[in-house]
Amino acid sequence: MKTLILSDIHYPISKISTIEEILNQQKPDNVILLGDIIEPFNGMKSILDLHKEFIQLFSKIFPMNKTVYILGDNDYEKDKGIEEYLNKLEKVNDDLFIFKSGNMMFYHGNIENNNKLMESFGLHIGRVLDRINENVFPLLLSVVINVKLVSPKYYKFIGHIHLLKKLRISKTTFCGTLNPGRIIYSKEKSLGYIIINHYKPFTVENFDDIKLIHILDG
Repeated sequence: MKTLILSDIHYPISKISTIEEILNQQKPDNVILLGDIIEPFNGMKSILDLHKEFIQLFSKIFPMNKTVYILGDNDYEKDKGIEEYLNKLEKVNDDLFIFKSGNMMFYHGNIENNNKLMESFGLHIGRVLDRINENVFPLLLSVVINVKLVSPKYYKFIGHIHLLKKLRISKTTFCGTLNPGRIIYSKEKSLGYIIINHYKPFTVENFDDIKLIHILDG
């Protein structure tokens, strides 16, 4: 079976047509939407309305009952109305913030920290560390996630920092973005998605079964 992971879509910056093209190409059995699904910062629509709009469009091209819908920091501002709406959907996951199944764990990152100052500080630190060594910042994050959230036995799939990269040493995969805007990393390091080929649902047999699919802007 095949699982597709799409992280940091930032709809409507990234279009549904882009997702449909990926679905038609990859033909996955399951889809993980790994947070920052929407982009609310233009102020034209509420976060809840953007979720409703996205889901209405997405559900026409892929079944929600085969979809894991994880919230990111852009998707949620402690609005219980968002949780109530999403919890009524027929989706794979019950917990909207973290999903563990088999030997896999999916988590967007930073959902519990709504501190914009710390977010800005982390952004600048990430850029500095990337200039020194591109592995340092994601490795530090993967260590924190191991300590804070899960046992090292899990294969971890993380969003938020717009990086498309695998770290074998920590069994962590950063799942990229469909948003061409630069956060920390260049488009060459960030634009893309994840494909996993496996025999059992939500079970990774081998780290090499996790594939990074890089895409070009446009």
